[in-house]
Amino acid sequence: MSITNLSSIGMNPYDYACSRKKTAGMKNFAQKAPGASEKKNAAQKNGSSAWAGDMVVSQPPNYSGFTYDNSVSKKSKEEMTMDEYKQWFMNEMSQMPVSGWYRSTCVGGTLTITEECFERMKNDPEWEKTVLGMVRNMYSSTGLMGSKMIGNQVIGATPEQCYGEGIPVKDDSPLNTDNEKSWWEKRHERMEKLMEEQEKEALKRVHARKAAVQEDYLADLVVSE
Repeated sequence: MSITNLSSIGMNPYDYACSRKKTAGMKNFAQKAPGASEKKNAAQKNGSSAWAGDMVVSQPPNYSGFTYDNSVSKKSKEEMTMDEYKQWFMNEMSQMPVSGWYRSTCVGGTLTITEECFERMKNDPEWEKTVLGMVRNMYSSTGLMGSKMIGNQVIGATPEQCYGEGIPVKDDSPLNTDNEKSWWEKRHERMEKLMEEQEKEALKRVHARKAAVQEDYLADLVVSE
């Protein structure tokens, strides 16, 4: 069954591709994700294009640091360089609405689009449409409820090269934003309680010193008489 046929029957092709990879996909992802970052850093150190290699976008997506040259949109895909095509694709992703459910459920992770995927998309409009649909479906995901997770996704040049994993974030994990808030609240409460106790102890010491001074004063009066 092709990935386009999956779309026609209402199944998310990205979910299908992810589910087929299972353990092998997780192993491949663990090997590929660090490599993408290292490749990007190496390219920047060598003075080559910052767009070289795989594209890695943190999740939930944040495009605040991305600037787009609108002149790129005036070119046909054939006229675009690979760097320009990646900028165009990033601009398309940045305009996709992201559901509140996805932002609150996915508390970290990455979306990696491989260099091979870009090479195919640039020359294959159908694959480009499919990949854009994958990202759009992922960003627009909704649900009644869901556990927080770290989502790592890879999109390659074929359905078999698309896979991902969702790592659940336990309630007691420091990555859980709800727990982070409650931890700070509890810390603030403990600090306030500690300050109150210290103030009480300080007042007790002041009263004790006053009482001692008064006793010494009375004792001196008795002796002087």
